[in-house]
Amino acid sequence: MNYISKTVAVLLAMSGAAGAAMASPVPITGAEKIAESMQGKAQAPRPNGNPGAWVLPDDYPKGGAQGRTGVRLAVAADGRVTSCTVTSSSGNDELDQTACARLAERATFYPATNDKGRAVAGTYSTAVKWTQDEEGRHLAPGATTMIIDVEADGSVADCRMVEATGMFAGREEQAEAACRKSTYAPFHDDKGNPVPRRVTVKNSISIDPAP
Repeated sequence: MNYISKTVAVLLAMSGAAGAAMASPVPITGAEKIAESMQGKAQAPRPNGNPGAWVLPDDYPKGGAQGRTGVRLAVAADGRVTSCTVTSSSGNDELDQTACARLAERATFYPATNDKGRAVAGTYSTAVKWTQDEEGRHLAPGATTMIIDVEADGSVADCRMVEATGMFAGREEQAEAACRKSTYAPFHDDKGNPVPRRVTVKNSISIDPAP
């Protein structure tokens, strides 16, 4: 499970460092374990990998337009995206079209399951927030440490930002709020039983002269 990628994506999105970032990325791993833990309970499609990598800063169309594109993805029983529908427009056709194009190209999922644990088609809704500061994309030194308490069912019990320096300073409450909305594939003990876990995520950005 790539917790570090998730935290980086959330923090960079809030700081304006990334030209484009997915909202609330939800990295998931372990398809078989998910199916086992969800037996008897229907489940919507869940991202396979890091949603923060589905739309990247380099995908930002030229022109400096900004906005938020809400989308609904149709996900087949094999986890492939079969269509993308814009549910709320950014107000810019190029941003909306780029969001759907990149998501249809890059997004993959663990498919939805019915109450018997069998894979079925489903839908997944998310949004792409297109933002860019006046000077363009900007990175600055900084570091964070986030402690995440994950329940046995994969839900987040609590998130605490215990360090936030440099470009991340002053954004602790935003990062914690975004973290608490996340869900993860359950952790399992050596007997296969879902168990709670405490996860510590450290992220840092340093800027040095090019070699």
